[in-house]
Amino acid sequence: MREQISSEMWEQLNRLFYESKRMATPEFWGAQSHDLLIMVTQSSHLFQGITDSTMIHGEGWQFIQVGRFMERVQATAKLIDLHFEEFSRGPHDAMNAAEHMEWIGLLRSCTAFEAYCKVYTADLRPERVAEFC
Repeated sequence: MREQISSEMWEQLNRLFYESKRMATPEFWGAQSHDLLIMVTQSSHLFQGITDSTMIHGEGWQFIQVGRFMERVQATAKLIDLHFEEFSRGPHDAMNAAEHMEWIGLLRSCTAFEAYCKVYTADLRPERVAEFC
């Protein structure tokens, strides 16, 4: 049985495409770039919700899920790589307050801060942070 993408999914994709073209002009981007980013985020969430509620959870739906999770893994790996490159230090170097906040930010962006604190309390060490991200 061949799965069909619902008309609501196509409508959402088309709405996102045309709205992003309209909003991505240099004039709009300079003045209201935040609105474009919010619109893309909301449209992505809406598309995912429509997908989950209207598609049969067969091969087509699983293909969409794999793509979503692969993209998430790539973005997380890039974030971690850039963070460790920027804030790497020697094992005995003291961490200043700004670096401390950066490591907390990394854990929060990976939704791992609470889990880290349950295991290691607030003693932030880069090698331990890597375990949780």
